[in-house]
Amino acid sequence: MINENKFNDSNLLKKIAGELGYNVSEVTSKKNRLTLNISKNNKFYIANAGSYGYYPDNRRWHTALFKNKIQSGKLLKELGYSFVKSHDYTVSNLTLNEIISDLENLSFDFPIIIKPNDGMKGKDIKYIDTLSQLIKEATARYEENCDFCVQPIIEDKEYRILYVNNSVQVVHSKSLNVITGDGYSSVEKLLSEQASHLSDNDFLQKELVNKGIDIESILEEGHNVKTHITKITHGESVNEIYFNDNIPEAVKTWTSNLGKDLSSSVMGIDIFATDINNPDTFKIIEINSNPAFSYIVNKFNGYNEIKKMWEDTLSAYFSN
Repeated sequence: MINENKFNDSNLLKKIAGELGYNVSEVTSKKNRLTLNISKNNKFYIANAGSYGYYPDNRRWHTALFKNKIQSGKLLKELGYSFVKSHDYTVSNLTLNEIISDLENLSFDFPIIIKPNDGMKGKDIKYIDTLSQLIKEATARYEENCDFCVQPIIEDKEYRILYVNNSVQVVHSKSLNVITGDGYSSVEKLLSEQASHLSDNDFLQKELVNKGIDIESILEEGHNVKTHITKITHGESVNEIYFNDNIPEAVKTWTSNLGKDLSSSVMGIDIFATDINNPDTFKIIEINSNPAFSYIVNKFNGYNEIKKMWEDTLSAYFSN
């Protein structure tokens, strides 16, 4: 049963659409994720959170484009946008020796990250600090026929821009995954209790060594240990957030232009920025075609803002 006290994206939309006077019925329910039929008069659409089709104006080709980091990165650079520097490998087009030769001549220094071309939510992103480790990891991905990207680690602040119905809805910062000590639990126990946090064993071990502790150590109260190189959008990691009129005008203009260039009205855009008020400092990391909003409601009491977003989005769809 879905916990009504903590929204996921499906039951959030179900509640809002019902309050706005739309007919809402459940099509399927799987792992606490509903598929909804939202209708008015003789028109309907099927809302499927977590995959293509959550928003009525999602386009399937946007999902395919944005999921492919190599392809979308190439397009963004052709359009003149600053994109994270990357060595990209489509394994069906290369031999393993060709890949290794290129890895031996990277245009940036270690440590680096290696990530799958079609990954999401930090899955299978690995922190790498030696060439031998990189070649081993790249070889494994080559043998699994997994296209991948190798990128530098960038220390600039990271933000997510949530853009729906051709409008910037929310902008917020992102932070590294951490576990926080309570003064009596071991690192291992904290990891098991905080299952929502990503963990990369190699990265975690380096963090523990740097702190002079191990997996069985008691983590002091209030002390943090980073568990993954990837930054997250969980509410507890956000220390800077902008709604509505507080969103910098420069961000609105930059994102609107990006949406027009990509013919997209729905995007979740991850960027590095040294100054959120200056798009000249923006460097695109990746774009998500089906961004989630439930954490904004659960952590930041943003229900009214997200309800207004859905009111505008559904009205635009059902009035056409």
